[in-house]
This record gives sequence, C-alpha cells and structure tokens, in this order.
Amino acid sequence: MLNEFTFLRLSGIISSKNHIVVGLLYPRLQHLYSAKTQLSAGVAFGSLSKYIAGVSHAYSKSLAFAAQTQYCAHENKLYTNVCVKQELTSSVSVSASLLLNAAKESRKFFETKSSVVSISATQNVKNVEEEEDEAPGTVRKGVFGDVVEKRRIGLSLGTSEAKAAVQQKTTFNCLNLSTILSLGATFKADKAHLDGTSLIKWRIPGISGVCAYFGLRFSMDGTHLIVGLKVGTTKLFFPIVVLNTTHAQNRREKNGESEHEWLELLIAYACSSAALGWYNSRKQRQQLAAWRQETLPDLLLKHEQALDLIRAEARKRQQTFRQRKDFIILRAYYGLKTDIMNHIDLHLADSEQDLYWPDDKQDETNQDSDAIQDLMLINITLPVRLGLLEKGWCLRLGSGKSTKQFNVGFFNPIAPCLPEHACPVICIIYKHKGRIFTKYYRDSDHVEIKAGE
Repeated sequence: MLNEFTFLRLSGIISSKNHIVVGLLYPRLQHLYSAKTQLSAGVAFGSLSKYIAGVSHAYSKSLAFAAQTQYCAHENKLYTNVCVKQELTSSVSVSASLLLNAAKESRKFFETKSSVVSISATQNVKNVEEEEDEAPGTVRKGVFGDVVEKRRIGLSLGTSEAKAAVQQKTTFNCLNLSTILSLGATFKADKAHLDGTSLIKWRIPGISGVCAYFGLRFSMDGTHLIVGLKVGTTKLFFPIVVLNTTHAQNRREKNGESEHEWLELLIAYACSSAALGWYNSRKQRQQLAAWRQETLPDLLLKHEQALDLIRAEARKRQQTFRQRKDFIILRAYYGLKTDIMNHIDLHLADSEQDLYWPDDKQDETNQDSDAIQDLMLINITLPVRLGLLEKGWCLRLGSGKSTKQFNVGFFNPIAPCLPEHACPVICIIYKHKGRIFTKYYRDSDHVEIKAGE
C-alpha cells in the first residue's frame, strides 16, 4: 500500500513446462481514481513478458464495466478485453466480455475476425454473516470439521472453447491453517484438458500478513509439488519436485487425459483435510474445556453484577410499556443459535405466564440456571428491556459497532475456539396486542421493534 488510494501487488510463479523452467514475476499497480473508477497497470517479467493497462468503473452497486489492454512480447500481439459485469444477487454475477487481438505489423489496429466473445457466470459464497440473505448465525462447515470460508463456481462460454472452474477455501480455526482446492476444465472442439491445485495455507503466528503455502499442482505439464510465500500483497510460488513429466508429454502428444493425476490431487486433499480436521477437533475440545474452567466463571460473575445495576430501570420501563402499549418483553437470549432454539423448544412453554422473566431477583425461578449451564447462551431479558424507549414507543437495541457483546449486560458466551464465536445471535420473545412473537437478529443488526403499531 503506497497511500490510501494506491496499491502495489506482486505475484510470482516458477514452474516446469515441456522440461523447460518457466518463470513469471508480475507487479501490479492499482490506483483508486475516484469512488467508482479504478486504474491499473502491470508488467510481467520472465519467460512470458507482458505489459498491461486497464480501467474499471462501477455504474451502480450491481453493474460494472472494465477494459484492459495487454501486449504479449513473445507473441508480438496486442490484446484488448472489454467486459461488463452484472450482479444478480449478493453471491451470483454474470459477465460478458469481448476479446480483440491484432498483430503489431497489421495495418488494422484490431482484427475483429479473430475476436472471442465469452459469457461467464460466477457464484462467490462467503461465510458467516457476510451475505445479507443468509440466516442469522449461519456457519458453513465442511466434511472434515473445517469452516467453508469461500466457495467460487465459474462457467465461461466462448466462441472456440468453454471453461468451468470450482474453488473452495476452508479454515481450521484452531490451527491457523486453511486448505484451498481448485479444479478447472477447458473444453475445445477436438480435445479437453484438466488442471487443479491443492494447497495448505499457514498463517504464521505473530507475523501479520505473512503466510506459507505447500501443496500439489496438476496440469498438462505434469504434477508439481510446490511451496509458496506471501508477504503482504506479494505472493511467490516455486516447484520443489516435478512428477510425471514423461507421462504428461505422452498425454499431450495423444491429446488425451489421465485420471491418475486427478486421483492423486483429490486423495492428497482428502487425506490432508482429514488429518487436519482430527487434530483441529482435538485441540478445540482442549481449549473449550480450559475456557469453561478458567474464563467463563469470571464472565458470568460480571454479567450478574451488571444485571443488578440495571434491574430497577429495566423493570420501570417494562411496566410503562405493559400499561400503555400492551407490549411485553417476555424473554431474550444471546449466544449460539442452535442452543437457543433447543432451549426454547425443550424448557419453555408457549404461555405468557411461563415465558415471562420476573422483574425482581428474588422472584426468579432460576429455571434457566440448570438448563443453560452447558449451553452457549445467556439470558439478556433485562438488558433488552432497558432498550425500551418512550420516545417513539419502541424497542431499540444498537451498539454502534459490529457486535453487541460490549453492551451493558452482554458478553459473548461462545468460546473463542469455536467458529461460531464470530456470529452470536439475539433472540427476543415478546408479546404485542395479545400475540407472542419470537425473532432472531444478527449480532451486527440494529434492532428496532415498534410498540405503537
């Protein structure tokens, strides 16, 4: 990052192609010209020399335009790509692009007869609360106990070929490790070829922005055992062992494909993910037991002290809303959504008499104490009643931050070693004009319920 508007990114890769070492170093400069326009430029040094310049502009939140010109020195050709991208939903986008190319000595700047038109659809799925249409408290988990951090599915249709690609990134939160699996296929009229990458990413503890990579890459040129390093925005990959080069050469000559490399890649991914998942689960259980024994008692004590401070004011506000608006906060919980739902289904009746949390401490039946001691949730009925405001006659609960765990009477009851720690939910059970409602909200939501309607 050169300044708040300009970024410099550096990528690099070294691989083997046809028994020849191929290297590429690609620095890219990106400048935010305005709030909606970005300029970019880059140079690729090495076996494949390229010079690139481009511009992108966002017409609206969902519609964007981009244009890029690229000169390839080894081909002595100039390529220009124009693309329009339309977001259909928060995770699905469709783009159409036109690729024009021309030889340097050609009298015409563009040879439109050799242009390529392609239409692509991409689905980007991110995890935990990042999508507005996702249910509160949602965490996507993988087969091996990992958390699906990102998934991308792409399909591109051109005049001469079609491409399909799938990428998934999962994280083992107790190990500072992630796995990245990428699979792709290119189909042409007379042949098809496959490629894929399976990587393990290690975020080095204590060093911000530094990551190490290790894994396999499969392509038409064989299978490579690769290592990589990322420092800030600079990423470099190197092959340390090249496998199946002779078999890859024979396959290229026959225009055929082999399933052996695909199996090697998938087996490597499955075995590494299973081993990491087992170790991550073991470490997670150990950290959870230590958190419940050492940290949770202090949090519960401070929580009870906070409730004693707000009890009288919360009772006063609830009585006012009951008398004047027939609006009653029966109960409220904060924590893990599945635990809250199970607790409500198993221990709470549907009647107002059983649901209503007492105003006075001595009247509390403590029915929650035994029922929720092993659950990751806390009773926040009094802090929610404190959010009843006569101005506007509504319940308003906000924090000005992305979390409410620092509000009076709140704390995050989900252990930090669990992936759900990042997405506690608020459950509010209330009665309005004779009807009982149960609503769930994200931790980052600004909660507002009108009592006058």
